[in-house]
Amino acid sequence: PALLLAGGGSIKQDYIVSDLPSSNGIEWVKLVPKNSGDNNGFKQVQIGFDHNNLAQMKFIDNFDNKSSITFTNVQTGVNIPMSDFTFTPPNGVDVILSDG
Repeated sequence: PALLLAGGGSIKQDYIVSDLPSSNGIEWVKLVPKNSGDNNGFKQVQIGFDHNNLAQMKFIDNFDNKSSITFTNVQTGVNIPMSDFTFTPPNGVDVILSDG
């Protein structure tokens, strides 16, 4: 799902894409991975658009858990300073670094 938001990959190459009924002014598209071994833990992703803007995403994982995200005030093309991505672990936390 993060790859979809970032614009990576080929949606039609990797997913079966189908329209779902609109609801509350939101147009829905359903994505199902073509290769079940390549699903990143998700059976299905539903993406909702309101006037061509991303409005919601719904996920069904391999354990049939459902998650929903609602997007508001979506802005694209905004430059975000690298300092916004600085992680400082809290005191008493072990940090394990990986080479890969």
